[in-house]
This record gives sequence, C-alpha cells and structure tokens, in this order.
Amino acid sequence: MPTRATSSYHKENLEELLLRKAAQIVARRGLTALSLRELGRVAGVSRSAPYHYFADKADLLRRLGELGFARLGQSIAAALVTATSPRERLQAGLGAYLSFALEESDLFRLMFTNVLPRELVGTATAGGAPLTFSSPAAEAAFGGFVQAIAAAQSEGHLPPGDPLLLTHIFWAYVHGVAELALGQNLKTARDPQALLQAGVQALYRSLAAAAPGEPRRAVRARRAARGLRA
Repeated sequence: MPTRATSSYHKENLEELLLRKAAQIVARRGLTALSLRELGRVAGVSRSAPYHYFADKADLLRRLGELGFARLGQSIAAALVTATSPRERLQAGLGAYLSFALEESDLFRLMFTNVLPRELVGTATAGGAPLTFSSPAAEAAFGGFVQAIAAAQSEGHLPPGDPLLLTHIFWAYVHGVAELALGQNLKTARDPQALLQAGVQALYRSLAAAAPGEPRRAVRARRAARGLRA
C-alpha cells in the first residue's frame, strides 16, 4: 500500500510541491525556519529528497524568489484585466503590488533582500549600465511596470523622458507604503490601500500636468469652450 509521501510523487511534480511547502514555511514561520531537511519533513518526503532539486539553501531561496516574482506578475496581470485608461492601469497594478506584499509578506521581503544574487543581465540599461535581476520572473515583473509607464507617456498622460525615472518614482512610493504597513509604522487612520491610491493620484496629477500630450490639450479645449482660462 503506497504511503502518503509516495502518493504525492505521483500526484504532482515533487519540485513544485517542495517550492509550495517552502513558501508556506517562510510565510508561517519565517526565513530562519527554512532548511532543506526541514523542508523534506514538512513535505512528507525523506529529508534528503530536497537535495535532488536544490543544491543548498541559497539555491532554494533563489528559486523561491523566482516563484515570488512570478506570483507578483500574475497578480498584477489579473488586476489589469478590467483597467482601461493609463491611470487605471497604473493604480490597479500598484494596488496589486501592495496586496501581494501584505498577503505574502515573508516571501515579499525575501524577494527584495540581498540573499538573492542578481546575476541575470537584463536587456534594459540605466546610465549605460545593464540592469541585473535575480531571475527572469523578476525581470518580467519590472519590465511590465516600465512598459505601463512608457505607454502612459506615449499617450500623453505622463511627461516624456526616461521611463525608468518615472517607474522608480511610483515604485519607491508603493514599496515604501508596503514596508511601512508591514512594520506597522503608518501614522494614519487610512488603510494602506487608501493611502496608496491617494498618493498615486497626487503623483499622477502632478506629473500629468507637465505632459504636453493630447489629454492636456483636450482639457484646455473643454475649458475654452466653457469660456474659462486654460
């Protein structure tokens, strides 16, 4: 009669099972509780089984980071389905980023620590130097963010220039809100999502005012039609 552990080998890929269980250990007990032997115990397999898939804890953490960025990218993509305007897409994407940070706090913190080596050289550059990432999933998540900003620029909703600069402005804000919320350091009665959206709207309005594109000209035209000064 097959044991539960033996059955799990047949029901799903063991590597995927181990990654899911590793994520659960980090989420429930923190990063220090994770080891390959403990992972084997929690997964219901031999304590040596994880070594067939991960060279050591550092390799396991790298794979976990990749899993986290993949989940983050999926969360953002799902949030963008119903968004239509550039502002809605930006707000929805940043809102999904914050939700992921709050719901997957330990995994989120792991994704942005120095324990993940950033050895993947990306296609984008900053100041002539190529950007580096911890995994293809991390590059894809960041690339989607840059593309959303560039699309808003091309449509005249945000000022022209280096999209990386605007990306970091919005990224710094949402990541800062996430870290303050996770540390219970927010000094406001607003919930983190409300604070985030208020700040994003203020940033967007301020930057959009400097954009020379069609949206601003349309506003001026409407004001002129009403007999108002542009």
